[in-house]
Amino acid sequence: RKVGKVEHDLGKISLKLFGLHNEKDGAVRADVFAEKLKTLVNGLKAADKYVNHRKSLEYVITDLTYSSAAAVIDEVPSARDRHDVVSSIGLVQDNIVSIYEGRGIVDGTPKRLAKALADIANDADNRFSHGEISVDSDAEVIRLDSYFDRRADKAYDAFLSGAQATKLFSGTAMGKFDGYLKEVDLRGKIPSAKLILTAGSVELDCVCGSLALEEIKEHLGQRIQVNALAFYDGESRLPERLDIKSLKAVKADPDLKKWKGAFDLQYPSEEDIW
Repeated sequence: RKVGKVEHDLGKISLKLFGLHNEKDGAVRADVFAEKLKTLVNGLKAADKYVNHRKSLEYVITDLTYSSAAAVIDEVPSARDRHDVVSSIGLVQDNIVSIYEGRGIVDGTPKRLAKALADIANDADNRFSHGEISVDSDAEVIRLDSYFDRRADKAYDAFLSGAQATKLFSGTAMGKFDGYLKEVDLRGKIPSAKLILTAGSVELDCVCGSLALEEIKEHLGQRIQVNALAFYDGESRLPERLDIKSLKAVKADPDLKKWKGAFDLQYPSEEDIW
């Protein structure tokens, strides 16, 4: 996709981080939150300069949630710029979604924005657990975790080299998967989990934003079949992540009584063997 100068209403973007379980009360370190907030603002500034051909916007915090590493940033016209301005958030959102879905960085994106997106989820699972980012209270929340970080780094490398080709399928597809639900993290708007596939015991990273929390808890540790949007990275035939849309329990002990005798084979007598 090519980036064009598309008119967007000025908007807002939300960032929330979640702390590691071993931190006090699962809190987020102040230096980590400040660093990620700065990375996001640097990306927004690069997008502003690209879409408006000059610095035209300022970024102000309009909501900072008490006792939580969450902030809402509004973009407002610079007092010194009297020209019509275009929102920078549209370009940032397009890139975040494109990276998450495995399509890479949008063609024409400025390098500073690409680098900010490559860095924003750095150290997930190390210095913080994960984050969430959304635009204008959009229903679509993107989870910033180690999965996003891997995709962003790969996209940034491809962006720098100009290489976009992959040998295997890269993108998203709906599919059904059978396995056991493990290691659930229910914090935030997008719970995460692991699905241990019945075939081969391969562990798949999952998000469960479409499921009710009680449904996730009810099936924890059970064998299930899921309908999911699978994200493929072009390097493996297995998906890198599943976005589970629905699930159902698989009966653990199938009732085989009705088949009793159906597969009994008559062993030949000695007289029949020659």
